[in-house]
Amino acid sequence: MSIETTQSESTTTQTTDEIEFLPNPERGCGFLDDGKAYLRSDVSPDGDLPAFVEFAEPIPFKEDSKRSYKQFPGIQFELSVTGANGLTRTIPEQEINEHLARLEADRPTGTTAGEMVSFHSHDLLMSVGKTHYETAEQFTREAKIHGVNKAISVTSGNAPPVVNPGRTRLFLIHPRAVEITVTESEEQEVEKMEEVDLPTGETKQVTYTDTEMVEVEKTRHVPGVFGYTYLTRVVYTEDADGNVPKYIQDYEATGSLDVVKAGDPITYTEQAGFDAEGNPVDDEQETLYPEYEAVDLEELYPVNGEIGTLPTDRLLPADPGRFPALEAPTIETMERADLAALADREMIEGNAPPEGEDALYGDENGALAVITMDNEMFKVMPSNNLSVDESGPLPIATSVTGPYRLTVEDMGDEMRLVETRKTR
Repeated sequence: MSIETTQSESTTTQTTDEIEFLPNPERGCGFLDDGKAYLRSDVSPDGDLPAFVEFAEPIPFKEDSKRSYKQFPGIQFELSVTGANGLTRTIPEQEINEHLARLEADRPTGTTAGEMVSFHSHDLLMSVGKTHYETAEQFTREAKIHGVNKAISVTSGNAPPVVNPGRTRLFLIHPRAVEITVTESEEQEVEKMEEVDLPTGETKQVTYTDTEMVEVEKTRHVPGVFGYTYLTRVVYTEDADGNVPKYIQDYEATGSLDVVKAGDPITYTEQAGFDAEGNPVDDEQETLYPEYEAVDLEELYPVNGEIGTLPTDRLLPADPGRFPALEAPTIETMERADLAALADREMIEGNAPPEGEDALYGDENGALAVITMDNEMFKVMPSNNLSVDESGPLPIATSVTGPYRLTVEDMGDEMRLVETRKTR
């Protein structure tokens, strides 16, 4: 923890002694930034928890991308997808059993619900950007070495989430985690043969090329939940001058986060676990900072000196219907996007609507795209004045609604670009 001396009534404080320095290795997303809050998992080679839990088969999550974190029913989700008839398995195997055992072994932190950390903490869900991590595997390999740091917004009116160390989990989505095969119609040149009559009365076989629509199989990638990490805390990095906003000091005083300082940047060439391009040299779980101690779970959660194990009669239920899968939102249940609000923004990246509800491909009453604004999903709907340009490799839709001209371009891999312009 840091010791602060107030500089002003409402702006910043300055840290002095005993500030914690976090290791600052280069990651796919760069280095730790000054003056920013992060969800963090501290890894250790001798830790009780896996550095990262993978889903052997990522679970499709096409309907939304979580740029910010969102509370998530992690236990229900994991039980429903990894049960006896589930869609996937975890690596390590049956990690949900170990997680439930640890929860069962924990002693409550207070005598009332309001005093219990577990009462206020929830699992979280968040996206990984494909700009920094082309594949989910790249993020996973890095997380096993360095742990996870995910930047989040913390303001005076937006408190950090409650993190129950080693119990709160962060589930992660990657935009290209799931590979699917789709059948599409495509115009191709084909060779044809035709018999023609000659003036001499004879016939001749003539070969020529023509174009026609054929069905072809193509590989596409869609977003998917590919795994999770056990969070240990929320941290906030002070700025280069050691200053910290007053509201961050208040959050630290209540134990909501730790104020830290980012250590000196360590480039890939200085890291033993990576090559010069940032690729991990192996998949083994290890840390480059063995002197940095992770949270001691036995000290935090003592139960007769033992963490405890899940009895065999408490294994997963054979009936996965007891834990129904989460319902994906539909176009019918979504609110319409406000074109006036979209017109004030630059081009927005969105997703394709669910199958059968895609107006760009002729589905009646469908939407052109699904976008996320302020952590809520909205459908981008066309007017009756809709035209689709199919001259390029992928279609582009244009729709005019009142003073707004809406353009939606299919980018492939279930992605859409949405642009709204006010014409008068």
